[in-house]
Amino acid sequence: MMGPGPQDYDAAADLLPFMTPEVREAFRPGRVVGLSPVVKRITAANPGMMTGPGTNTFIIGRDQLTVIDPGPALASHVESIARHCNGKLKQILLTHTHPDHSPGAKLLHQLTGAPVKASGVNLERIYDDTVSIDERLEDGD
Repeated sequence: MMGPGPQDYDAAADLLPFMTPEVREAFRPGRVVGLSPVVKRITAANPGMMTGPGTNTFIIGRDQLTVIDPGPALASHVESIARHCNGKLKQILLTHTHPDHSPGAKLLHQLTGAPVKASGVNLERIYDDTVSIDERLEDGD
């Protein structure tokens, strides 16, 4: 699935009142932002009223990385995640299966081989028909 390109992102962002120049820079799609020594954020180019400046994907860890919510199936976004992980991706975690959070898991899994995991509670209702879970997590996992 192809997503919006940079021009589409800017056009969509122009319609959102909260997309100030500061917000655009802080959440520029594809930009890796360090939130702590072990937490990084990459924002997808899917701005909207439900996603704000775009869906945030989080990369956790140092030597073995975990991606939380790889976002929409936008090739440029998922490729940025894989490039940043640079062969260190251990697992992909999904918090839920809304179309702005989980469809990128399939492509990221294909690019990296990392397993896709999610809580059984969050799988009671599947909103993304492309999602394939390799492991259901339970409390304590």
